[in-house]
Amino acid sequence: MVAINRRSLLRGAVSISCVALLHDSVVQRAAAAETHVASQGELIPRMKWMNDPAAWKVANGQLIVRARPKTDFWRKTFYGYITDNGHFFHLPVSGEFTFEARIGGQYAALYDQAGLMVRVDAENWVKCGTEFVEENATPAWFSPATSPTGQR
Repeated sequence: MVAINRRSLLRGAVSISCVALLHDSVVQRAAAAETHVASQGELIPRMKWMNDPAAWKVANGQLIVRARPKTDFWRKTFYGYITDNGHFFHLPVSGEFTFEARIGGQYAALYDQAGLMVRVDAENWVKCGTEFVEENATPAWFSPATSPTGQR
């Protein structure tokens, strides 16, 4: 197993994911680290899906996604649960970058969620966004638990 820390995660080749509202100003800030300002029309065609959702479209400056049931990204709960079948719309990047987005959803079932993800591989990622818990969409931040030596 390769040991990885937060610094190498963010400095290495990573992907940005957006299941969110993408306005031209957000895209401009995301692309500023590359000193190239990308329009929404230029950025989205370069992105691809890992684990296609049931349906998706771009309309009125928004990326609209309908998820498949029972999909998620999760690593080793105390009872051993692991899944890596969530929907991930991503673009490979390297170096420093900034990405801002508005996240929204029509949450209905417990743990429905939408957000952003920085991912190196199935065991090294971080995601943040909103999650449906106790009848509310609440802010959430998740990452695989890793000890200082990189061992789980």
